[in-house]
This record gives sequence, C-alpha cells and structure tokens, in this order.
Amino acid sequence: MEKVTENKLQDYDMKVFMLNLVSDLKKEILTEISSMLKDKQVPDIKKWIKSVDVKKLLNISHGKLQTMRNSKLISYTRIGGTLYYNVDEIQRMLESPNRRR
Repeated sequence: MEKVTENKLQDYDMKVFMLNLVSDLKKEILTEISSMLKDKQVPDIKKWIKSVDVKKLLNISHGKLQTMRNSKLISYTRIGGTLYYNVDEIQRMLESPNRRR
C-alpha cells in the first residue's frame, strides 16, 4: 500500500513539475513575442495596392492612370478583374529624375 501511495505522489509531483515548466515556457514565449513586437520600428506597408489607391496617391484621374498603363509608365498585375500596382515600383517612378509629368 505504501508503494502505491509513493508512486501516486511521484506522479503528482511530475505533473506539477510539467505544468510549471509549460507555464514558464509560455511566459517566456509571450515575453519574447512582446519584445519582438515592441522592437518593430517600421509599420507594415502594403506591397500591392489597387487602382483607387494609386489614383489617390498620385492625385490623378482614372483616364490618366489608364494612359500611364498604356504607355507602360506604370506596371501592374491583373488578378481577375482587379489591377494591382507594386508600391516599390511607384516609389521608384516618383523618385526617378527623368520621370515625365
């Protein structure tokens, strides 16, 4: 009988130990994630934007955007019926010294 009680105590101690270990690990992971989020300096910027956003960004009309696409001044990707523009390419185009106005 004493052996059974001793085994139950050992099992209980092992369960408590494991639960504490998992709890400590969880705290460490959450602390690390929190630290990573705090260290993040640059906000997420969309890489691809739609036509409506490009028109607002460049302050141009739909017709002007169409003309820019036709003359290959601005590249785009069509997915279904929606056109997407790469933000990095638009930024390079705006910073280019020989850009047309």
